[in-house]
Amino acid sequence: MRKTDQELLDMVGDTVGYSPETLDAVAKELRKRNINLKSQNLLRWEQSGFPRKWMDDHRGQWNHTDWLNLLESLKRTEFWPMEPDAIGGVLENLKRNVATASVGKRRQAQAELTSLIENLWSRDVAESEGKSQHERNLLRHDLRSAFFIGSQVIADMYGLSASELDECLNSLDFYVSVKLHDLIRG
Repeated sequence: MRKTDQELLDMVGDTVGYSPETLDAVAKELRKRNINLKSQNLLRWEQSGFPRKWMDDHRGQWNHTDWLNLLESLKRTEFWPMEPDAIGGVLENLKRNVATASVGKRRQAQAELTSLIENLWSRDVAESEGKSQHERNLLRHDLRSAFFIGSQVIADMYGLSASELDECLNSLDFYVSVKLHDLIRG
């Protein structure tokens, strides 16, 4: 029969008459329960969204002082106690996952941008033939507008900031960059 925490504490408080083996068993059970509590608290903390918010607030970078402040603040929450190493593991895994997802979304956005540029450039080539300079200028203006609107839609779709969109555009394949320059500068 499993004893309650209070029964175990009562046993520890009144050690007269208990054998060392019994006291060892009580201590072992208390350690086991503490480990389970720490694991449960870590899981609840992880599921609360607090680790992601803390990491975002620190922009994925933190120093030792930040770490110590986090531990001190956690000690005053319903999530304590937890193992500091396990807390660090959660944050590091989250940091890695966010970095991987960020690279993935930039690659996807870059593929979409490449497709947009290729399509607009092909349209420019196909529709410019036989047109007057004025008609080509109007077409080029429409294509530039389509590019800027399309690139913003792609950025919004993948949650890219303006600087991330610029990074995607700056790291395009050379030939796609030439086509983009041709479209925009004409």
